[in-house]
Amino acid sequence: MQGITTKNLGKTQKEEDIVDQPNVQLQVDHNDQSWLVVWSNLERGGVFVFVQEITVAQENARRSSHVEKMEALGRISSGVAHEFNNMLGIIVANLDMAGQEGIDVDEARIFVTSATRAADRAASIVGQLKRMSKASDQAKDLVNLSQWAHIIRPMLSAAIGPQVDLNIECQEDLFITVDETFLDTAIVNLCKNASEAMGNHGRIDIRISPAREISLSQHPYLPNAEYCEISVSDKGPGIPEGISRKIFEPFFTGKPLTTGTGLGLSSVYSFVTAANGAVHLEDVRTGGAKFVLLFRKSSPPVPNAVTKGLAAPPLISLDGSRILLVEDELELASSYRHALENKGATVIVKSSIIEANEFLENDPNISLAIVDKTLPDGSGLDLASKIRFDIPKCKVILMSGNLTGHEEELVDVNMVLDKPFRLSVLASACAKLSSS
Repeated sequence: MQGITTKNLGKTQKEEDIVDQPNVQLQVDHNDQSWLVVWSNLERGGVFVFVQEITVAQENARRSSHVEKMEALGRISSGVAHEFNNMLGIIVANLDMAGQEGIDVDEARIFVTSATRAADRAASIVGQLKRMSKASDQAKDLVNLSQWAHIIRPMLSAAIGPQVDLNIECQEDLFITVDETFLDTAIVNLCKNASEAMGNHGRIDIRISPAREISLSQHPYLPNAEYCEISVSDKGPGIPEGISRKIFEPFFTGKPLTTGTGLGLSSVYSFVTAANGAVHLEDVRTGGAKFVLLFRKSSPPVPNAVTKGLAAPPLISLDGSRILLVEDELELASSYRHALENKGATVIVKSSIIEANEFLENDPNISLAIVDKTLPDGSGLDLASKIRFDIPKCKVILMSGNLTGHEEELVDVNMVLDKPFRLSVLASACAKLSSS
């Protein structure tokens, strides 16, 4: 016998004790991998024992659970890949537009900004899956929806394709407080779904306005306040009534398994509710689908008479800094090096732990080390620890795209940067440590 599990075993020494004891269940796992469940019914004057062989049921339950977990994992993987491909498509399309001959600088800057926002969204996808149900982990950005609509238009156009007309209406300056990256993600998801529903032809309308009474009536539980409304509508086939109540459930999809991920609408729902808002599918009599997102209205920012007109923050300078950069991705290393050298630093680039150690043995005169966590010949954590031990005055920045959140506890580093990050963030981090 490999093991016995028991439930609710009671005392059996005396008959009067037995009367008040609950039933007893034994689950026995034999060496031959068969399972038995033994029930005993303790009554005054006797014991009744029942035995049931449950090997087949136990195995079927185990396999069913495994299959469900694998299906869920597959959908998550498919969803992440789908989202990344969307973002890569937006980035490539906008950079292609920015690089066209004859385009003026201001127009090119719009396309580059859109590509940058898409890159920020790509960086947030994994974090979104981890945090979609945690309101406290979302940023709190004061978003001017009129300005936001203007900025996000190129990203949406790239996402839905050139054969879909995009109309965005925003009648007045409305402000909401949400995580702007999550807002981008939600609207791109809805527009992408609408485009696919119409066969990548047709028209998508986005309307931003104070919330209508008919929209608020769908959510009587919302606290009494002023709300803004963002609606996304299309002229596609619509959503069948039989599945309309399930569309916000995790992993539910009405698309074929090869195209549907079941993550888009559930992530929209999670984001909106985490922002203390609401979302619903509006009944459209004329056909198509219309999703309505409600957010609590925020007050516009009040200009600060004291600080208004002050000079811009001083430019970052790394003059005199000698920095060791250990990064095995050569294109990343080149970008980091140029950004830091433009601020006045001297940057020595190495691509492995061996190269870094050989350099430091001959020339330990560095003020700052930037070390990637994962290197081809070992862990950057070990290298960071060695640098801190051998050169106590040297500050260390650890960077990685796969941080656990406990790196600063595991090794004595001064700062941790989560990839991908803006070059300005890297320069600011270096300047902060160099001046401390």
